[in-house]
Amino acid sequence: MKQYIFAFIALLIISCSGSKKTAETYVAEPIEYRELDTLVVTDTPVSTEEADSIDNSLPVYRASYERTIDIRHTTLDLRFDWEKESVIGKADITFKPYFYEVDSFELDAKGFEIGSVVCGDSKENIDFSYDGEKLLVHLPHSLQQDQERTISINYIAHPGKNSTGGSAAITSDQGLFFINADGSEDKPQQIWTQGETEHNSNWFPTVDKPNERMTTDIYLTVEDRFKTLSNGILISSESKEAGFRTDHWKMDQPHAPYLVMIAIGDYVRVKDQWQDIELGYWVEPQYEKDAPYIFENTPKMLSFFSELLGIPYPWQNYDQIIVRDYVSGAMENTTAVVFGEFAQRKKRDLIDDNNDHVVAHELIHHWFGNLVTLESWSNLTLNEGFANYSEHLWTDHHYGRHEGQAQLFDEKLGYLYAGHASGLHPLIRFGYSDKEDVFDAHSYNKGGLVLHMLRHELGDKAFFAGLNHYLTTHAYSSVEIHDLRLSMEKVTGRDLNWFFNQWFFSPGHPMLDVEYQYHSENQELTILIEQTQDPETSLPIYQFPASFDVYFAGDTVQRYDFWINQRIQEFTIPDLPKKPEVINFNPDHVVLAPAEQNFSTNESTYLVNHSDHVGVILENIQEANPILVDVNRLLRFPARDIQLVGLEMVHPGSGPEILDLVKEMALHAKNSFVQAKAILLSTHLGQSLDEITLIALAQSQEKPYRVVNAALSALNEINPQTALEVIRTLNIRESDALIPGVAQIYSDSRNTEHLPFFKENEKHIRGQNALPFYASYLRLLGEQEFRDMITDIIDIADFAAQSNDLFIKYGVIRGLAEVIRSKNYGKEQNDTLRGRADHVIESVEDFQYRSFFRSLLKEE
Repeated sequence: MKQYIFAFIALLIISCSGSKKTAETYVAEPIEYRELDTLVVTDTPVSTEEADSIDNSLPVYRASYERTIDIRHTTLDLRFDWEKESVIGKADITFKPYFYEVDSFELDAKGFEIGSVVCGDSKENIDFSYDGEKLLVHLPHSLQQDQERTISINYIAHPGKNSTGGSAAITSDQGLFFINADGSEDKPQQIWTQGETEHNSNWFPTVDKPNERMTTDIYLTVEDRFKTLSNGILISSESKEAGFRTDHWKMDQPHAPYLVMIAIGDYVRVKDQWQDIELGYWVEPQYEKDAPYIFENTPKMLSFFSELLGIPYPWQNYDQIIVRDYVSGAMENTTAVVFGEFAQRKKRDLIDDNNDHVVAHELIHHWFGNLVTLESWSNLTLNEGFANYSEHLWTDHHYGRHEGQAQLFDEKLGYLYAGHASGLHPLIRFGYSDKEDVFDAHSYNKGGLVLHMLRHELGDKAFFAGLNHYLTTHAYSSVEIHDLRLSMEKVTGRDLNWFFNQWFFSPGHPMLDVEYQYHSENQELTILIEQTQDPETSLPIYQFPASFDVYFAGDTVQRYDFWINQRIQEFTIPDLPKKPEVINFNPDHVVLAPAEQNFSTNESTYLVNHSDHVGVILENIQEANPILVDVNRLLRFPARDIQLVGLEMVHPGSGPEILDLVKEMALHAKNSFVQAKAILLSTHLGQSLDEITLIALAQSQEKPYRVVNAALSALNEINPQTALEVIRTLNIRESDALIPGVAQIYSDSRNTEHLPFFKENEKHIRGQNALPFYASYLRLLGEQEFRDMITDIIDIADFAAQSNDLFIKYGVIRGLAEVIRSKNYGKEQNDTLRGRADHVIESVEDFQYRSFFRSLLKEE
């Protein structure tokens, strides 16, 4: 599963203060002291006072589900009542005792009406009891381990009625969803499912645990106008009654219940091929031509991961489908991945901003998660850590090492921010309050970062051989973290308990204070390292390899490697005839150990100007001297993020060479994010592209929409009337990505005749496009008299407060802040507007975001 968490605050603490200490270097004499003759063992009683202070309960431990039966196969025959949003089903469940003799067993079945439970062979009714959550089946005869039976359950499921909410990662737990069930909304009618974590038992009876595994046959009876998708292969499609059709989907490889899925709707399936496996890209009809670009690198990824792991893609086919109103980012259902509608975009939206990360994430799950499945949710990082790391592996392979560095640096920032905001806990988390809590930046981000460290500790050959052993040994079974460790140990012959204990079973990470001192008299460099992490929340001492790059004048760099295993540790590098320009710890950003290196401004500047690692440059750019930074180098650096940082540093006095380079980037930059920013920057620098060029860019049929938006905005700066005329030549409905640029121009015009454009689009703009759209909308509303705008503002604020989209909230709050500051309203009117903004702010759960949003309302 892929989550999407958007951070708006640059609030990240990647170092902590600590007292500076010195360490003496000494060698201890080996001493062994034994006095076995006088060893006395006493039984000292604990006082009543001491006993009262000791917790009288065991800590929370989330054990793996104890299996009493093994479900071998499930056949589902399903119909759907759209009016009641119900599933009418028959489930044939073939099972046998897991080990011990059984005369009864439980199935998860939430919110069902149970019609009957019968024996599959004799068709005799079987006694059962049902409490609305668990179906207890009483067998007529006890079964031994090798005895297999089938029971049939007739039922009606009401998924929506049984929902109790959701979590930050998965916003609803109802399992099966009817979208636009009565056809009254401006969106397609769809049915789709979301099984993770244990939500599929809202629509079919099963043992809804990750350590269960079964094959499936699923029969879906739907109206002829709909297409269906489920796991495996479509075996048949038959019209059994007028206007309806029954599709039979067969999955003959066992997989976990949470990976079972169905999807129903008006789709086109665009075919592709990888080796002898058929691929299917399922999109709404208007996106048929865009489907190959939405999922464009799927065949290449299948080849890459198959070769990297030494195990060809292990399933019989691969489909990817996009659904409306999805409750998470994407989900790796076996052979049938579901994506939220964020993935469904036009070809020109996808240029330089494709779906590769999420496609790679869900694809690798078909090895890590589907082929080998976690034993319990406590081990979630065995699924999600690998999936997050796959994004780095693919980016590094396909887009180059600098983009791979940037991706991994973002992962680290995400984990560190989340750890600071929400606290630290072990990666393997047996004490969670709710299983949904484990879907966080630890399981995802930190899990991938720890795998990256393990890879560097073992070496590429050993690491990937270990993964191959792990996947091969445990195929079609459930695993825990020790299985991964044992595979790595089996391949390498090494004991890796030390690594797994500190990184998987202990909370937190090392935080370092590093000091460097060069001694010219004896030509030595001393490095003093103190681990400053709080021992109450992290291990007091971590052990890990430490690399230092020592930079000398003339672009000479020498690397030195040490082993850190003390709270305070000193290293000496001898024979350095001259003082280094700067020394940098963790130059490849391998170790998850944020370090305060006490760099001077000149040292940070030197690293920005000389380092070849994206993370090092981004870490030091804020402390660097902008006058001395080599902006030319940044603008030419082979990574998008660094080029964008370089553009931020350009100003009118940057010099003709830099200004000419910016203009060249505005015309011809390979990356469209860079080109768009360069277009806008050229305008702000007073050397805008000429009108003819900007009009051509805005009307281009090939350029990404972000470049079109930038050209429109630049045109609006130099000739607003021409920008409005160009807008009339564009098909704005072609993509939502065009709307923010048009919204800004309409807002800048201060012409309230454009308000219908905003009303037409306000209900469907989501994500990053929503921020500038709503800010522009509120600004234009502010051009009216207060009494004419306040009703609309109240409605917009209510909509934003009810939305779970932080970009919508941000845009509305920013727009209200600008209206308050720009208009000379009285106290009563300003209080009303502030009250609407506060209403939106209070709907934000994260206190850091709330604080940031409140700062927007402060008086300038």
